[in-house]
Amino acid sequence: MAHLVSEFDLSTRKARRLSISHGMIQPLFVLFDATAILLASVLGLVVYYFLRADFMDLESYAGVDIFAISVYAASASYFRLYRFRQLNRSGLEFKSVLVSWAAVLFCLTVCLFLMKLGSHVSRATITAFLVIALPSLLISRSISKSFFKTAIQTSLIRGRRAIVVGTHDELVSISQEHLLSHYGIDEGERITLPAREANESHTEAVAREAAGRARIIRAGEVVLALPWDDDVRLRLVLKHLRTLPIPASLLPDRSARSLLEGHNSTFAEELLIPVKRAPLGPFARLAKRSFDTVIAAGLILAFSPVMIVAALAIRLDSKGPVIFRQQRRGFNGETFVIYKFRTMSVMEDGGKIIQAKKGDPRLTRVGGLLRRSSIDELPQLFNVLKGDMSLVGPRPHALTHDDEFSALVAEYAFRHHVKPGITGLAQVNGFRGEMRCFDDLKQRIDYDLKYVNNWSFLLDLQILARTSLATVIAKNAH
Repeated sequence: MAHLVSEFDLSTRKARRLSISHGMIQPLFVLFDATAILLASVLGLVVYYFLRADFMDLESYAGVDIFAISVYAASASYFRLYRFRQLNRSGLEFKSVLVSWAAVLFCLTVCLFLMKLGSHVSRATITAFLVIALPSLLISRSISKSFFKTAIQTSLIRGRRAIVVGTHDELVSISQEHLLSHYGIDEGERITLPAREANESHTEAVAREAAGRARIIRAGEVVLALPWDDDVRLRLVLKHLRTLPIPASLLPDRSARSLLEGHNSTFAEELLIPVKRAPLGPFARLAKRSFDTVIAAGLILAFSPVMIVAALAIRLDSKGPVIFRQQRRGFNGETFVIYKFRTMSVMEDGGKIIQAKKGDPRLTRVGGLLRRSSIDELPQLFNVLKGDMSLVGPRPHALTHDDEFSALVAEYAFRHHVKPGITGLAQVNGFRGEMRCFDDLKQRIDYDLKYVNNWSFLLDLQILARTSLATVIAKNAH
């Protein structure tokens, strides 16, 4: 059905264990330039020593170094000197380096004048430093580019993990090395779409396969290689990729790339067009995960006496394990085992699971109390520590219910764009416990999607603050 290209051979995978992340490239090359500036600074001091047989005020000189490095790094970033595409080009971009260093000279002169610090530094030393630094930066640039090209060839640099989906004509014109050197994309696998003449069902089947493969290889994004005038196939592919909680981008097609060949332009990087964004960016995910870990650990300590008493009560009240385990579907549709205090006389986890109802005979005496107070949910704090769940997010359902609800509501899969939560927006708005009709399900999903599309720390804090009150007054928890 689709042409699959394996990730990489065994030797390449071994080499990548020691690879450099794409996100570290800019800081690394800023460090190279900072080192060149510091070496030029030391040579400037040496010149001053030979002229005066003495060292100038090192504290003031260190301040000049830090200022020069900061201004140069900012200016070089403005001229895109640290971009993948620029580093992969031949030449040293002398004009951009010169203008960036001239910006340092201008800003340093203005700063020394306005702050009346001229008497604290030696003009001879600063002049020697500024003159020596320019060739030092050009040498650093040459070394940086040589290192970058070698790192690309030896797979030392690891880009953003992606699955590439496109037409045969577009894919054959794009190599893995081109994707890495020009866009910072580390191709994990590529899938070829059927010809334009193929029926839509065939294209949709390949798109579904691509979504499944993206989950298997844990791709961080999807890259599309399609002719820009092929809007029909683009819409069909995006329809099935929308269920993935990762961004998707569209590469320049062959016509667009041919216009840029031979031109000294960085415009091609901007032509990587985002066609689907991730619900939470890298920083937001890191911040949410850090918050979850700290708060969950604190809550475990705070509620440990309650959990110990609950465990003893369950053990004395009825036969069976203290902890109920059941498979649920979480972030990106991956399954995990959820932990709860056992509240029933059964341990259902399979193709047929009956939701708890009011007056359910399967409930134990202790179980009813635990459910009404939501104490049965406390073991899920360990799921949060493991990373399977978040404190706040859409509530996870049993696998059989998940499949059933997915068939009923088309948008259901979007709940998996974030980690499931112990509590959520639907729960604090009164939707917890048994779902009696389709309208109950639809309203819960609407709240879940509203949370996914409008996530913020403030929203999480509001939900956590309302959870305790909603738990106390809830009438439908059983």
